[in-house]
Amino acid sequence: MSKPNNKELIDKAKVLYDQEKLFEAARLLRQIDKDSPLLTDFHRKILRNASICGKAVSELLAPPNKGEAGGQSQWIKQGQSNGSYPTTIYYKVETGAKLTCRMETPVPTNLLVPLLSVLNESELYGTWIPSWTVPIRLGVKQSKQLINDTRGHQIIQVQCDVPWPMSTREVLMDVMAIDDIDKNGFIVAKMQTLTEASQKHLLSGFEVPTAEYGIERIDYDGAVLFRPCPVDHPNYASAKEKFSEELILLQFVIFFDAHMMVPQSVVNFITRTVVGHIWNMLLHVAEEVRDGQRKEHKEAIERKADFYKWVDERSQFMLQQMKGKKTGKDVEEKRTIDEDGGWTMEDILNLSI
Repeated sequence: MSKPNNKELIDKAKVLYDQEKLFEAARLLRQIDKDSPLLTDFHRKILRNASICGKAVSELLAPPNKGEAGGQSQWIKQGQSNGSYPTTIYYKVETGAKLTCRMETPVPTNLLVPLLSVLNESELYGTWIPSWTVPIRLGVKQSKQLINDTRGHQIIQVQCDVPWPMSTREVLMDVMAIDDIDKNGFIVAKMQTLTEASQKHLLSGFEVPTAEYGIERIDYDGAVLFRPCPVDHPNYASAKEKFSEELILLQFVIFFDAHMMVPQSVVNFITRTVVGHIWNMLLHVAEEVRDGQRKEHKEAIERKADFYKWVDERSQFMLQQMKGKKTGKDVEEKRTIDEDGGWTMEDILNLSI
């Protein structure tokens, strides 16, 4: 078979991009000389976004206890729960209000599509994300989807109440969902702050709205990754005792800079109470969506029947891969299967992003 020419690579990359397969599209474009006149701003945006998302995936694939270079802050294990869903929470704090949290939970495969729907329905965040009045005022005031121009891309506006006398905080989240199931068997969604500078990668001509009076915008970054749970993950054994289904590892990392000095007591409250409670609510709401108990989510899924049909089809293909029924050649070459058919952490780290 002859090697595809640059024009063929570009045409195929566009098709893959339209299918939310950003990493696969970028892999093709990287085969083209970076100075080629065939590469447009559109193609460079694909490469840029793939680099940003690839870095987030690499960070989540690396074990949290692995040493970090460059003098970066180390992950601190906040706690581990062996309740309904065995979960481990880590965090690290930099100067001021820069806080990063990381959660890891193996879940049964029947929770995959419900979790994707809960995360996707951004306008319903306020119906389930809890709020607090003591010891500090904290919670979602409003959540609104500003655009949803492709199946995997949306911009979300979230306003949060914070302790008086500070003003309401707002984040504009630019969310990119990536289907890398065919190549590496995972789904990832990357969230980052939308600014006037970063909006240039958008293809819709969307303009960043001006912040309302009395509201301060904050910096936010995060990623959520769904992948086969490695058999040597710390929570695998306890989760396997609870569920008969195959296990998906749900990982979430979130960074935010609230643009204010945060006392240690507030950091402790966020890492010990807020993050864990919201995480547990996410899993609980996903259960209710799975069981048809969330009317508003059910109605949203019915309104977007074509989208959720696609989500279900891709998720089923992912699960088939996990069971070894459909495993792509490239993936097969990069992984070894133990007697139970499980992935190990070493297999995960050998994935090609």
